[in-house]
Amino acid sequence: MSVDDVEESIKLFPRSTSSFRAGVRSVLAAPMVADDRAINIIRWQIFDADAYEETDLELAERVANQMAGAMANAQIFAENQRNQLGLRERETQYRERYHDAPNGPSISS
Repeated sequence: MSVDDVEESIKLFPRSTSSFRAGVRSVLAAPMVADDRAINIIRWQIFDADAYEETDLELAERVANQMAGAMANAQIFAENQRNQLGLRERETQYRERYHDAPNGPSISS
């Protein structure tokens, strides 16, 4: 996006007010999509008007896709780590209970 009218751009993108007032005149943004869901956005901005071309957008989309994949993998890894920790804690609790039982675990009805 090229900014020709700062006030109009501010109306359209109020969260970018400080950037436009600081002199940003070109913005390039690409969604970071993982599992058919936008998880974030990556954005470049520059003070020159009409600074970005179609090839820049294509590159931005490729970068955004790679970053989205890395972020999704990191989330899966973190969830896996939490699950493993929970399993280890439950295993420890089970072993302590079993160890303390006089004749192994007992089943009560």
